[in-house]
Amino acid sequence: MIARLSKRMASFFVRNEVIKSEDEEVYEYGLQLLLSTVFNGIIALILAFQSLECDETGRTWYTLEAQNDYGYGDVYKGIITSLENDSTISDEYDIKFFPYDWRKGVNNIAEELNTFIDGYDDVIFVAHSMGGLVTERYLAYYGDDKVSKQITAGTPFWGTPAMLSVLDEGNLGYIMDLDWTAQVFTSLELPSILKNLGSCYDLLPSEEYTTDSPWLYEYRRVFENWYDIFWYNGDYFYYTFDEFDEVISDNYNGYLWEYGKMDHYQIDISQSNTSDLKRIALVGAGHNTISDIEVTYYEGENMYIPRYSIGDGVVTITSSTMNFNRDLLDMRIFYDANHMGLIQNESCIEEIINEIKTDMNINSRMRLMSFQPVSETADSVEMHNVLNNQLAISGEFEFSAKNESSEYSYTSIGVVDGNTFKINPISAADINIILAQFSEADFEFTFTSLKEQSSDIVLVLNDDKYLYRNVTVYENSIIYLDLTDTTLVLNIDFNGDGKIDNTITPNSDYTPSDDEPSKNTIDFTVESRNANVSNTNTINPNVVLTNNSDEAVNLSELKISYIFNPDEKENFEFHCDWLAVNNQYIGDVAECEFIEQEDGNIFATISFNTDAIINSSEQLVIHFRINSSDWANLDFTNDYSMGTESVNMSYLP
Repeated sequence: MIARLSKRMASFFVRNEVIKSEDEEVYEYGLQLLLSTVFNGIIALILAFQSLECDETGRTWYTLEAQNDYGYGDVYKGIITSLENDSTISDEYDIKFFPYDWRKGVNNIAEELNTFIDGYDDVIFVAHSMGGLVTERYLAYYGDDKVSKQITAGTPFWGTPAMLSVLDEGNLGYIMDLDWTAQVFTSLELPSILKNLGSCYDLLPSEEYTTDSPWLYEYRRVFENWYDIFWYNGDYFYYTFDEFDEVISDNYNGYLWEYGKMDHYQIDISQSNTSDLKRIALVGAGHNTISDIEVTYYEGENMYIPRYSIGDGVVTITSSTMNFNRDLLDMRIFYDANHMGLIQNESCIEEIINEIKTDMNINSRMRLMSFQPVSETADSVEMHNVLNNQLAISGEFEFSAKNESSEYSYTSIGVVDGNTFKINPISAADINIILAQFSEADFEFTFTSLKEQSSDIVLVLNDDKYLYRNVTVYENSIIYLDLTDTTLVLNIDFNGDGKIDNTITPNSDYTPSDDEPSKNTIDFTVESRNANVSNTNTINPNVVLTNNSDEAVNLSELKISYIFNPDEKENFEFHCDWLAVNNQYIGDVAECEFIEQEDGNIFATISFNTDAIINSSEQLVIHFRINSSDWANLDFTNDYSMGTESVNMSYLP
């Protein structure tokens, strides 16, 4: 940043910090991770994740400190040294680097910024990414009396849809490049950590974004097959901000989301109150960026499908330009720079220097031709690198895709994709789906099956759609698909010996049924309590389900999932002591399957081998017990289905 007392001050904002653990080993990450060479990479990554943790109010026990003056991977070295080496600027300005704890909300960081620039009275902000939100929050708090200009690069003024994907899946690959160890652990460790970071909620799309450029949508119908979505051209419905607000409040950290919305509002206020401040926005383009998220309902669960349009790979051009708000922003669009590369781009650095010198009343040099500050519109920018081809495969596979210039892959040790080839794992109703979205139509795909299975494959190529149904393969079977072969046949090597054992021709005439299957959703009230809380070696729930709908429910179609933490115990047993509909005992017909989840919890999924009916307003009552085979004691406090208040059980036998 740049501020004047006897001199001015130039400030740079990063999201790069370092954890120092008790033994003083250093683990560096920004929203990127650098594994310590002292430890095994996986161990270091786990420790780094643990060090990121905050409580539900966003507070933390660890301090993040900058390791150097140039940010992660020396990202800011080019811009800082360029300013320092330009005597015209450095003789007039103090060049100050302001690193901050990127986990905090921007409101807290803005207060720290105010302290940092204390004593200066003429400041120019040069901010990258979230740093631009920090400067905007500063302006909301303190005004622009000290600030003569703001230069931002890749700032998500309105947030970014990619952050919802990150929060939902814990997959930082949506917003950064990760090595294979990071990819192995990120989706397992990060969801519970990210939900308590204030910055995540500042980076979610704002009300302005959701209103001016709706991005979250669903078809609001049920599909018979998961792949029918690729053929469906019916109406879809965009979420209002109130509906999106409800999604975040109900599923993530509502407390921090309230602060995030307040920051969005304050930033909007600051821009209205400081409209005379010169704001220059350096914008990355030419890179496919998550711009929309499609919600698809299938077999009782939602599938979230990222869709792409243009941006810098992390921030959409809609957000970084506030939907091309030229009344507020003087924009510079760079087509050859992604999010992290933007602030390192030589043309971008030249433009920053030029703008600072303009502020010093030095004759400006001719504008660089690498950006287009005047004529661009959203429609013209969106024409770059459209991902109009898709391939989706169900089941457990690894795959690679190659053409003459590129190779991409999805394997157990990581994902390798690129700007014009995006890979997204999707899951719903116990089905794993790998979706590839790409621009070129000349790839050769190779799929390796990880188990014996039957798979469905969908190919959308130049607007034509092809379906391969019930493709049977075995463990280590290999499927080949060459998009340059006009027949588009699948060649299958069953045992991996290099010989083609089967070929499958695609169905190009498939048409989904117009009949929408029932959602099979019934309004139930569920009440639960532990009937014997003093007996710590047994979970003993009493559960009451009340049918609030007008429809009768066959008990054979109903499942109950009781969620508990195994506390490192194994071999659990299920015992049903009472099962009744409307106080009529229906026998020993309950069965239980214990399903372990990736987060370590267990779903005790109870089904019923009976055609008994629960009519409208009737109740199902079940008493059951769960214990480990060695009758070890359990910790009830981390069992999520444990009721904290007793229900009125007077009607129970």
